[in-house]
Amino acid sequence: MADTNLYNVAFILSEVVMESRLTELEIRFTEQEAAIESLSDTVHRQEQELEMMRLMVEQLKERIKSLANTPLAAQSEEAPPPHY
Repeated sequence: MADTNLYNVAFILSEVVMESRLTELEIRFTEQEAAIESLSDTVHRQEQELEMMRLMVEQLKERIKSLANTPLAAQSEEAPPPHY
């Protein structure tokens, strides 16, 4: 009878330990899911920002090209201001 009671106590403790481990794993899984979702959102936002920056660089390139074609004299070729 004592062996049966000891076995029952060990079995109950084993179940408690397993339940505790399962709960801990579920908590860790939930935290990792949240972290992955947060990282995914960050990557998506950064992709959008990067695309916006690419467009801005292209616009700036075009603007520089258009300014390079303007008929302005180099600074060394320009006459000094009248107050000199």
